[in-house]
Amino acid sequence: MSDEAGSSTRKETALHEHWCEHPGCETWGSFGFAAGKAEPRWFCMEHRPEWKPRHA
Repeated sequence: MSDEAGSSTRKETALHEHWCEHPGCETWGSFGFAAGKAEPRWFCMEHRPEWKPRHA
């Protein structure tokens, strides 16, 4: 039995570009941070916030 029966092709082909959210920075934001179900905020390597482990 095939899993492909009834599936549809994906139509979304847009590239999502994330730029660093630090004021004045125009670098690619490759580090995304989100708390809970909030929208992620994107930062470059230089401006990324310190990641705090959940159980520290």
